[in-house]
Order: sequence, then structure tokens, then C-alpha cells
Amino acid sequence: MKIGKIIAYIIAQLLRAWVTASAAVMMYIPMAVLAFSERGYRAIGGEIVPVILVAAAVWGGMGWLMKVWYRDMITGGRNKK
Repeated sequence: MKIGKIIAYIIAQLLRAWVTASAAVMMYIPMAVLAFSERGYRAIGGEIVPVILVAAAVWGGMGWLMKVWYRDMITGGRNKK
């Protein structure tokens, strides 16, 4: 396997992790502020459940997207139907 393909795969996985973490943070901050304003104290409760669901969905979606991108990059777009 060529070094360029390995580097592209590593970059794809880092991008996947970065986008997932960004989505989780963007979801958690408003939910935590809303919970704090409602209850008046910091506690992990129901606000973490939507964050976990969004993070799982983004992780799976980015995995599919990176697999398609990586496959197209390796084949050079030759196997398009």
C-alpha cells in the first residue's frame, strides 16, 4: 500500500473524530446551559442523552462518508456506476 493512501486514511479518521467531537460539543453546551438555567446547578442528567445520540449519528455518518471518499480516492473514480 502506498504511503499516500495510508496518510489519506489517517487524515480521514482524524477528520471523522474532529467532526464528531465538534458536533457533540455544539450540542452539549446549549443543553447544559438550558439545564443549568432550569435547575440551577450543574448535574449530568437528561441533557447528555441527545448529545450521545447526535455523536453516534455523526460518527456513523462520517464513517460512511469517509469510506466512500476513501474508496473513490483509491480507485480514482473509475468504478462509478
